[in-house]
Amino acid sequence: MSRSETVPTVQCLVCRELSDQHKVRFEFTHADVPRTLPNEISLALFRFLQEALQNAVKHGHARDFKVELRGYLTKSILRSISDWGTGFEQREALDNRGLGLISMRERLQLVDGALVIESKPGQGTTILARVPIKADVESTDPQRMTGYQERRSEAKRF
Repeated sequence: MSRSETVPTVQCLVCRELSDQHKVRFEFTHADVPRTLPNEISLALFRFLQEALQNAVKHGHARDFKVELRGYLTKSILRSISDWGTGFEQREALDNRGLGLISMRERLQLVDGALVIESKPGQGTTILARVPIKADVESTDPQRMTGYQERRSEAKRF
């Protein structure tokens, strides 16, 4: 990941690459994301996104995704990945074959982050990651940088 690329740009490229490889569709949105993040947080979010999307395609047979990246005044980043695949029983996945889920949780814990999984068979899956950030990171939102607090969002579809 190049220092000149913003976090949303790199995350968008991951979605585009997976879309090309597996013929899946994404809606990618981001808002109030810092222009740069510490390398360990950027890498954790990048690997989390890769693992979550690969799992959804491989195990959930998902073809449609909604991927969100949000920065918050509480000084955290929220990554949300939703799919309309087959879903799963959470306890079973964590107990038996959940190596990908365990890996995602451990990656996030390394940067003091947390993982929340919402899934039911036949109803798809939403995976949330929240990572705290320092107050001195720079926003990609020019309105945020000047103190204007209106939330805005940019959506891209593949």
